[in-house]
Amino acid sequence: MPMYKIVINDGAGAATRGIKKSHTFTRTVEAKDIAYALVEVWEDIFGESFEETVRDDYGKDLEDLNEDELDDINDFYEDPLFFMEDLDCSSGDPFVEEIYEDGKLIFSYFD
Repeated sequence: MPMYKIVINDGAGAATRGIKKSHTFTRTVEAKDIAYALVEVWEDIFGESFEETVRDDYGKDLEDLNEDELDDINDFYEDPLFFMEDLDCSSGDPFVEEIYEDGKLIFSYFD
């Protein structure tokens, strides 16, 4: 399985002061693909697990979602980098700055 290095920015002043390495931390995980790697570090980014986010967004557990709701979840699994690009670096919330797969840069928020 591939190794993913995910650089997470804490969001503290990212848009106004520029990115400083003191505002980033790295998680390295082994996963079958990038979506599963992001689910592994979800709590580091959003402060809650992927399952808790689903419960907050839909009012029910993942296994209880209907087909339309599951389509939204499947969209994330099919194109997780689109979701990461959609995070707002100026909001003050954490966001994914870079992702490496087996040492190769595959995503950079600022490219």
